[in-house]
Amino acid sequence: MAQTITGSEFGEVILKQPAVLADFYSETCVPCRQMMPVLEELESELGDRIKAVKIDVARSGDLADKYGVRAVPTFVLFKNGRETARIVGAVPKSQLTELVNSSRQ
Repeated sequence: MAQTITGSEFGEVILKQPAVLADFYSETCVPCRQMMPVLEELESELGDRIKAVKIDVARSGDLADKYGVRAVPTFVLFKNGRETARIVGAVPKSQLTELVNSSRQ
């Protein structure tokens, strides 16, 4: 299951992992809740290739502002600590998989 992190944990998690898919979400967002099992499946399938984390925008508004998150869910892919891609909205698992695979280096 994707780990929920806060602003104070963000830098450490992002910098420790070579690839991180961050799900910026809200507890009250229906599409966000619909994406939870999709994110879990993706993380399970990709295993060690990627770390999935969840960031509640209500609790970590500073991170949402820093990364220009204006709608939820927003999925941001980080490689070696830098943003490399993003998708906004509820999307099929295939699109998230493509996002991760297209950014492989």
